[in-house]
Amino acid sequence: MAPFDNTVRGAIADGGVGTAMVGDSLMFEIGAAWSGLRARPDRRWMLQWDAQLATRGGYLANEHPYLFLIGGHELAWAEIGRRFAASRPWSAYAGARLGNEVFLMKHPGLAWSDLDTVNNVDRVGGAVASGLIRVDAGASFLDDWRSLLLVIFLQEELHAAETNTPAQAFAGTGVGARLDLAHRLTASAEASWGVAPERRDSLRGFTDRTTHLAASLTVRQTFRNGMWATVSASIARDSDHVVYSGSGNVYDTTNAPQFGAALLYGVPLERYFK
Repeated sequence: MAPFDNTVRGAIADGGVGTAMVGDSLMFEIGAAWSGLRARPDRRWMLQWDAQLATRGGYLANEHPYLFLIGGHELAWAEIGRRFAASRPWSAYAGARLGNEVFLMKHPGLAWSDLDTVNNVDRVGGAVASGLIRVDAGASFLDDWRSLLLVIFLQEELHAAETNTPAQAFAGTGVGARLDLAHRLTASAEASWGVAPERRDSLRGFTDRTTHLAASLTVRQTFRNGMWATVSASIARDSDHVVYSGSGNVYDTTNAPQFGAALLYGVPLERYFK
């Protein structure tokens, strides 16, 4: 059997808008990307991956005039999966994923150590780093030109400390679906829930447990000339359960949602520079 392959690679340019607790943002990127899904000829093993490296810049509306930020963006994840009934179109599936994402964004007039002198920029500016470890299980459909994955997963999502936000690790679960049409289309959707270990503030006398909810949707269309366009949207929201040990008072708070939408266009450079 022929291997299944739905891959894009080349230069990218994208623009996106976002809303968050720290303010609205408008960001643009120029860089390179390589992503796709491949199945071996025996259709027993599958590999998914996404890698991007880009220069990033734009504005964050956390003060007036708006704060200009410039820097870089790195994204990399890969998942290897096994189909247990490789000779059939439908099969049970299990996979493991490892990934990370880093934003390094600063204002040209400020040192990294001076970000605490402006309004909060966390999750948009400064050093923003996250990591992911995931195992999933579900069903896979695969033939000569279609691939469909339907999974549930367990994951550990790690968020590094920022200027005003402590480091957190969210253990959770979720569901995901991905459809690939060879050399034409990729569409994926995910929803996840996670909870962080309880944090204790001895000075103020309370404990805090944070819950993280997130969902995302991505659609990529590949054209006959090899170029591609990707539309993506995501939303995430954190809530906190705070208990004061002295008074016994309990407070449940929810942050403003963090929403993002982006449009990306890619060009396969090897096709034009052979």
